[in-house]
Amino acid sequence: MAKQRIGVFCSSFDPVHDGHLAAMLHAIETDHLDQVLCVLSPFPGYRPCIADSEDRWRMLVTACSIDERLVPFRAEQAGLGLADILPALRRIHSKSRLIPIPDPVSVPVEWLHQSFARGLAPKEISVPVLEYVTCQGLYDSRIRVPESRCWIGPLFSSLKPRRFAHSMAVAHTARQLALRFGEDALKAEQAGLLHDCAKSIPLPEMQRIALEHHLDADDAFLASGALLHAVVGAWIATHQFGVSDPDVLEAIRYHNTGHPGMSRLAICVALADSIEPTREPYPYLQEARKLAESSLEKAFLLSLERTSAYVQSKGAYLHPRTTDTIEWLKSIIK
Repeated sequence: MAKQRIGVFCSSFDPVHDGHLAAMLHAIETDHLDQVLCVLSPFPGYRPCIADSEDRWRMLVTACSIDERLVPFRAEQAGLGLADILPALRRIHSKSRLIPIPDPVSVPVEWLHQSFARGLAPKEISVPVLEYVTCQGLYDSRIRVPESRCWIGPLFSSLKPRRFAHSMAVAHTARQLALRFGEDALKAEQAGLLHDCAKSIPLPEMQRIALEHHLDADDAFLASGALLHAVVGAWIATHQFGVSDPDVLEAIRYHNTGHPGMSRLAICVALADSIEPTREPYPYLQEARKLAESSLEKAFLLSLERTSAYVQSKGAYLHPRTTDTIEWLKSIIK
């Protein structure tokens, strides 16, 4: 059996028991939870506690650092660090690959309050956490999206941790692109937050929603969750998150395939989806990021062309809408 990946988190914050347990169950399968607790029991000083809301971002960073499971350990209570506990954990998990996850930030909470109150973004905080903090108004930060306090809870519960972090990063990147190219930054951030809101819905349920509500989805869309989640996501954004702005809904609907004639705002969101800073490295990623500093359409064209080539090289289905969007972009780029 292939080795599974286990993230070892060594901090005063326990992401399994503190904060949002429902979301963590996406990262730790229920039938493995007892085993995780059992791993912790030999170490003295371990006690679960309730974290306040300002610690939830630690769970976000930790949960999104690993694909499979997490082993939390309260180093401060036990007086031990990662170097102390890893040898014992490696003996217990001899067939797994342990990945140490450091505490994401060591600066004092008071300093964070002061930084955000002055409108500064601490470099020690990653982009997904930075977006989460501003969406929740933590550390005296200014909330840019008025609805985000209401949106974060449902998104946090319904998306897998890594997908939630991706959504935070897309929102942040879409906002930056919109500011750079003179588009509506608020709408870009709204669409970025919700662009994958349907991503974790099982395909049969997505199909039911699409058919029952007569959404614009052909047979190819209905057969693929990777395609259909954008169309269904626009419907969910309207009916569950209360979005009525057609510009935001367009950006959500076309973020994965593109669409000839799509707005520059929608391009900001679609491009952000492919170049946000937590993306796993892929060929031409850095080139697309560099190009996005000067030309929105050229960067999006490069992203679509490389994605299309990759999909076709794998023998996977490429929707004609993407090919049509590539040709449209070529026709408008001088």
